[in-house]
Amino acid sequence: MSEDPYPSDELKSHLFELYFTWEQPWYQVVNERLFRESLQQNGRFSTPLLVNCILAIASRYSDRLEVRSILDNPNSAGQLFLERAEALLPFELKWPNITTLQSLAILGMIYVAMGQDAAGWLYQGMACRLALDMGLNVDSSALASKVSMPTEEAELRRQIYWSLYCHDKLAASYTGRVCTLLEPQGVVNLPSPSGTQFESRVVSLQLASIGICRVLERILLSLWAPKPLLGGSKRSAFFDKCVVKLRSWYYDLPSELKIGTSNVLPQVYTLHMVYYTVFILLSKPFLTQSESSRRANATRDNQEITKKAKLLCDESAQKMRGVAQKYRQEFGSFRLSPITATHCTLSAALVSLENYISEIEGTKTEEHSLAQNYEIETCLQTLKELSTSWYPAKCINLHLGKLYQQTREKHNDKSVATELEAPNRSISQDVKQSRAKGDPGNVQPLPIPMSFDMDWDIFTDSHILEDQTVLPQDIHGVDIEGILANDLSLSFPAHLPSDYNLP
Repeated sequence: MSEDPYPSDELKSHLFELYFTWEQPWYQVVNERLFRESLQQNGRFSTPLLVNCILAIASRYSDRLEVRSILDNPNSAGQLFLERAEALLPFELKWPNITTLQSLAILGMIYVAMGQDAAGWLYQGMACRLALDMGLNVDSSALASKVSMPTEEAELRRQIYWSLYCHDKLAASYTGRVCTLLEPQGVVNLPSPSGTQFESRVVSLQLASIGICRVLERILLSLWAPKPLLGGSKRSAFFDKCVVKLRSWYYDLPSELKIGTSNVLPQVYTLHMVYYTVFILLSKPFLTQSESSRRANATRDNQEITKKAKLLCDESAQKMRGVAQKYRQEFGSFRLSPITATHCTLSAALVSLENYISEIEGTKTEEHSLAQNYEIETCLQTLKELSTSWYPAKCINLHLGKLYQQTREKHNDKSVATELEAPNRSISQDVKQSRAKGDPGNVQPLPIPMSFDMDWDIFTDSHILEDQTVLPQDIHGVDIEGILANDLSLSFPAHLPSDYNLP
């Protein structure tokens, strides 16, 4: 940062634009219109704490050196704003309000971005606890007879609650920690698309995220928990049911959230990467049995579900790489992508690496080897692009790249993958143009995705809400090399986060 302890108006404007273009549409804990209006009018939806939190996370997306505490260290971006936020937070926690909640949610993301997983998890937990304390898990319409609340605030509360809900599921899937906001704990209406076309599209994106995270919650609790809700024959029926639900979710997406053609909203591509990652998480439990267990359960039905799971897992990894390539072609690179793309890319890379080792140890052709090499190296390239903003991506890229290289050397594989296709354009200017504010009265709300009803007959049994620690993959402090060297078919168990690692 420069010697001036306070950022210039120009720098703040630059960072606000980065935040509301690249981060906020995916993690919608702040309403842009309310925030900007409060910032100008000294209103209640903007505080020094919240401003510094936004500036800190936005700094992760900026290439400007003045946002760094150490000029040659990209991971120091936003550090000064974070220190200011930490100084302000204790005072707000004495009398917390909705901006305190928003600040805690963003603080959790900042710490994760810097590789401090434990701190990030703690702040995210504080945000969830404060949301419950403030009653965000009960829709404001149920309180209308007792509390007078402006419509805009009621809608903001819904937006924050569902953002925390979705982030909780995504964080559980890629850190291996427990889910803390479960669907039965809240009765909150879905957000309503309104405002400009960009605002309406962003809300439609959130609605779609809610839909797929509801399915993801069922998968985590039913297949990955220490006390799984389902076992035996119910698992196979659950697998088929989830496949139908996920594909119904996909087909019900409005045209504005599809990527068959160019899409100006970058986070739509992240949404599709999550879609294929959920398929991988659904399939993996059916592929991770030990050899002895596999022989003991070698019934015709088990063999059939294993075959289906393997095909679905491979197909999902392949299609996810296709989504990533479309994103790269549209926006130049993953430099400005949300952190969620890290776990998605890792999931696809592990599938490709497992297939690569299976092929190279079996009957291998040079064509197959080249194809698998290209798939793995494409994932490594994506992680490299993510690593400037997100330190966990840098760690994963280094470990995974080392393991891949050691595997090639072990098997004396000297094949050379096709060079990665260069992006055909720089970051789309349409992204900024799509954010131009229009007349809300002239904009028709985008269609709301359907198929959000999760009252499946397979879940008629009562929920087990205690001890539901989810253990799919911990990408931050995981010993990738050690785990995969033992058994590539195993998904990642929970590990100590990187900031707990002993020397």
